[in-house]
Amino acid sequence: VVRRRRADGVDVEFGLGPDGRLLSAAAVGVGNAVAKDITLATVLVGRGATPDADALADPGVPLRALLRAT
Repeated sequence: VVRRRRADGVDVEFGLGPDGRLLSAAAVGVGNAVAKDITLATVLVGRGATPDADALADPGVPLRALLRAT
């Protein structure tokens, strides 16, 4: 599990498989920003993405940038 602490205090947790593939994402929070993070994570899961765990944990790295890397 990789945890990303957003600036608003919300934690987004990403589940990675043993091969580094993103398998899941979960968060609880108010507002569209959390929903956008989960939507982007869902696309990454669908693509079978293997994002860098450090980048995934870093709130300074936009999830959209990880989409472009896949």
